[in-house]
Amino acid sequence: MDIKKALKLTAIGYLFTLVNFNLNFNGGTLNIMPEFIGWILLFLAFDHYGDYGRGKQWLKWTALVLAVVFAAFWVINLMDSNMQNTTQFSTLKSAASLASAVYSFFMFDILETVAADISSSQTGRISFLKYFNAGIYVVMIALAFVAQPGNVQVIAWPILIVGTAALVAAIITVIALFRLSKEAGRLG
Repeated sequence: MDIKKALKLTAIGYLFTLVNFNLNFNGGTLNIMPEFIGWILLFLAFDHYGDYGRGKQWLKWTALVLAVVFAAFWVINLMDSNMQNTTQFSTLKSAASLASAVYSFFMFDILETVAADISSSQTGRISFLKYFNAGIYVVMIALAFVAQPGNVQVIAWPILIVGTAALVAAIITVIALFRLSKEAGRLG
């Protein structure tokens, strides 16, 4: 068990899963921070949590499945931007986002336990982020269902506001996890 390494991998993994920087070219979209890399990092982090992950082994395998799913989405976005404008693609993406939300909520259970066990100054922040990130996921999924492909302009402002809140939450999450990692490193 290397909790410091687990927390660093988790922080970087969350950075990739929560932040999107897209470049558009020739009808395709390239996310230069692909979510699937984040899911691979979260998969790799899980074994380093040791006893903290006991009973939640399904999280490790869910991360691997989500890595494959988001890799497929990344390739589709790169190859065929018209595909991402279909209702079926949007529905699949929303289902994957829902699975991401569930994963994140239960992963934060582990992070809360780690923070409490080392009497971290980040304990309250981690608890807050668990629910805040879950709320952001739910709102973004709901907006995805409301915004049918090709009709995003109707709810552009709510998407912008929630997207900005998600970016701020992602940054705060990553900072909190790096601080937690630093505190864990001092103790062990």
